[in-house]
Amino acid sequence: MKKTILYFLSILLCSSFHLFGQTLTQKFYLDFGQDNSGEGRHTTNVDNNGNYWNNVVAPNGSPSNLNAGLTVQLKSSTNQSTAYVLEVARAIHSNGGGNGGLATPDPALLGDLAVGTATEDYFFLDGNMGKGLFKFKNLDPDKAYQFSIYGCRTASGAQRGVIYSLSGKNGSHGKQLNTGTGIGANGYDGNNNNVWVSTPIVPTDNGEIMLELGRLFTDQMGYISALKMEEYSDYTLPVAEKRFYIDFGKNNNGLDGAPTPSPDTNGNYWNNMYSNDDGPTSGIVNPSFNLVSATNETTAYALEQTGNNPQWNGVRNGALGGTDSPNEPTAALLGDLAIKTATYDYLFLDGTQTSVLNFKNLNPAKRYRFNVFGSRTDTGNEGRIGRIEITGANNCTGIHQMGGAGIGTNGEGYNNKNIFVSDLIIPDATGKIVLTLTRWIGFSHINCIKLEEIDGEELPLATAIEISGGTAITACGRSLQLTVTSTPQVSVYPSVAWSVNDGDIARITETGKLYANANGKVTVTATATHGNGTILTDSKEITVSNQNIGDYSLAIMGSSVPSGTGADSGKGYAQLYQQYLQNGAEHRWAVTNISIGGNTTTDVTNRWDNDFLPTCSRYIYYGLSLGNEGIHERGQAAFDSWRDNMLTLIERARSHGKVPFVGNNYPRGDFNTADYNFVKQLNLLTHEWDVPSVNFLGAIDNGAGQWATNYVADNAHPNTAGHAEMFYAIVPSLLDAVADEKPQPVRTGNTSLSLVKTDQVKRIAFTPEGTLHSFTLSFAFKTTGTGTIASFVTAAGDTARLILGSDGKLTYKTQVSPDALNDDNWHTASLTHYYAWGKTQLYIDGERISRSTLINEKLVPVKFHLNDFTNAPQSVDYRELFFFRAGMCAEEMTALYGGKMLKSSLEIYAPLNGSADTEQEVLKNLAQSLNTLTFGEQDIITGLSETVFDKDQEIKEIAVYSLTGQKLFCTTESKFDYHEKLSAGIFIAKVVTTQGAVLSRKIVVR
Repeated sequence: MKKTILYFLSILLCSSFHLFGQTLTQKFYLDFGQDNSGEGRHTTNVDNNGNYWNNVVAPNGSPSNLNAGLTVQLKSSTNQSTAYVLEVARAIHSNGGGNGGLATPDPALLGDLAVGTATEDYFFLDGNMGKGLFKFKNLDPDKAYQFSIYGCRTASGAQRGVIYSLSGKNGSHGKQLNTGTGIGANGYDGNNNNVWVSTPIVPTDNGEIMLELGRLFTDQMGYISALKMEEYSDYTLPVAEKRFYIDFGKNNNGLDGAPTPSPDTNGNYWNNMYSNDDGPTSGIVNPSFNLVSATNETTAYALEQTGNNPQWNGVRNGALGGTDSPNEPTAALLGDLAIKTATYDYLFLDGTQTSVLNFKNLNPAKRYRFNVFGSRTDTGNEGRIGRIEITGANNCTGIHQMGGAGIGTNGEGYNNKNIFVSDLIIPDATGKIVLTLTRWIGFSHINCIKLEEIDGEELPLATAIEISGGTAITACGRSLQLTVTSTPQVSVYPSVAWSVNDGDIARITETGKLYANANGKVTVTATATHGNGTILTDSKEITVSNQNIGDYSLAIMGSSVPSGTGADSGKGYAQLYQQYLQNGAEHRWAVTNISIGGNTTTDVTNRWDNDFLPTCSRYIYYGLSLGNEGIHERGQAAFDSWRDNMLTLIERARSHGKVPFVGNNYPRGDFNTADYNFVKQLNLLTHEWDVPSVNFLGAIDNGAGQWATNYVADNAHPNTAGHAEMFYAIVPSLLDAVADEKPQPVRTGNTSLSLVKTDQVKRIAFTPEGTLHSFTLSFAFKTTGTGTIASFVTAAGDTARLILGSDGKLTYKTQVSPDALNDDNWHTASLTHYYAWGKTQLYIDGERISRSTLINEKLVPVKFHLNDFTNAPQSVDYRELFFFRAGMCAEEMTALYGGKMLKSSLEIYAPLNGSADTEQEVLKNLAQSLNTLTFGEQDIITGLSETVFDKDQEIKEIAVYSLTGQKLFCTTESKFDYHEKLSAGIFIAKVVTTQGAVLSRKIVVR
């Protein structure tokens, strides 16, 4: 039988626990499953080893759910009744039989747990029931109990596993692989050989031991099939030689928390780590200090808090002893941790943040036991659960529930009795132990810790290591968790360095997780080097197959808006984009949408391996919102978590050889001014990240952070028309440009282009890709002349112009610059249009220009020009032409004018280099799109004076001239076919309206 060994050292440490020589008084066997020939049978009779079993039976079904509350009166292996009780304290799933249970276990591999009716079915955890909880009650507090636990679900592909956490007066925690290609003996696709064995656990004074189960991989399932509990007499827990108490929380005069004064009512001295100010805060006053022992002895032992932005709160927010968890902590439940100032505030995590507590300068000859208490009110069934990993020369990983429905002694929604007690941890060679807290379900919290120092003994150095954990990855995008065991079993070795011989086939993380990249065979090597220079190494060949990743493949991963919620079927923005990529793009793209409504950045992070990697996509689009992140409720904390987690997701994609791009944040119906400011601030950051992005806010904003009128389905979602506006904000050729390896644009402001009117005049032209609604046009210019410096033609036939009048002021319809701009200095003109909102705004040099008359308009531009054929300044210089497919707010305009390189929805960025040798280089578009700019050129016709006229005026006459000015013919027909009268060549048409206005146009006949 193979026992689970943790990464650096066996956790059994039998001699430290005086297990040898103790008396085994009785044993108990438990079968978890159903009583159903299809999904599993309970073990009713004495087994082949002469042992009697207890059955924890779930309702029949494939699968079924067992609700919390079931109790089983335990009988011993000799069929003796006892007062001992197992309580199922948390709902859990059940299945088995034809659904992957181990039907024919081998006693040579599993020992006395190799009973088919016990191993063929199981209880399991998944994303809906992510934690299991069993309580062993009425045990003998003078005895110790050792647990042997087995779980299996046979299936090839991704690995699945479980975390076991046992806590009484001491604790034991372990990990077990249940499922995956080749993880078992002889290449079996399931656990057929691995039983996890705990250290002996002493019950609490009221006779209770708690067994918590968590999923080893957050995006996979975890299983328990069978359990053996052995009772030992004459067992003595190792006694602590020193104790250290640490309070985590707030320091604002008790409003949200206060440091614990010393000595406390038990005479113990405390260490305090805290944050100032009111409410939830992320700053920490004292991130590092030396520890004082419980007897007030100053030591060289140090505590340092690192990690990714943990937060701090307390009294007014659900801590034990606070205003909404008012019951005082009691010594009967928490022992010497029952100090109100220690329990009524906490550090906490609400996303993918981590809290890393580095205990330094510890004594390598000692052992350390961590007693961790976390509590916070939560009435939800899932509650608040943290994952605790403690690493020194050995490690332990477990889970700890801090809040949730019924977790308290009398059914309270907060933890008032359960303490996470670690295995005995040995410091590494430098005297360091690291405790890492991560969020498991909901939030996670640490209120206080007691650290106990216990006498130890020198352990032998490992003489060999061996890699275990599977031989193949057979499904696209899957991974394999590899671990190391040592010889002798109870021995010490340094941290392992993992490597592969071919990074094109697979990559491996520092923790031994192997990710597939391509088909082939890869050799994985684990190396550990002792301080004396002795090198331990082992290698294992892994076969990788079925990794068929298309060059033009995209996965859309987000929440309800990219899933299409609010729009008619197939008309969500992501669905419209998918249709374009599959039918209209330069390359033909394969697109998969794996968005899930309600997802946050944390949710996407947690399901990334399981949901994204199996799509076998080269590209990934992240579409997530601050609304789901909780910006309306949590403010800065939500802002920080979206920003930090998104950056992590971007880097995660790149580390796997994937190409990410991001949707910026968008409106919501209930956003207020503070929410809107957060959205704009975050979008400004995203604009400048080195990743393609889309400015959705500029497509559908109403100017206050809410959905534009008539474009909303509900508070959280746009309607069909709103989704279309979001789709129009995506640069159509963005992915094609990225696939063609066009780089991110870098701002260049040291070139310009001069256009001088002689006998010819040039203008710059470009056509937006696809349908365009909202847009921003921005460029710098310098001139002493007057005339049209930019214009665009709409689908309705209108031409809108930016005109320098005779007074030198720049005009767009009713918006006029306050000062003359033809002063031979550089100025920046920016015109932004919000189609859904119906507003167009002119900015000059980053400043908003007021309107003399408010105009509501919905523009659909089809062509843009810089300079003009008929009314150009005599000479004008241009530089830095920007064209975005979204409106832009004042903050964005200020940033753009200030020199920031804003890139979200950027279709054109042309620095305009008049010194370049070719037209292509002069007008080169650096934005990640395939769009281009062109020059138009026209001869100047003497004597053809003209004025601008509106399309609604009636045409009186059209006269056609040669380029030499000869009048060729006249017509009064507005739809005249010029090919009937003209041969191939270039001509000028002079249009006269009934009001006397004149317009000239060039005609090219081919």
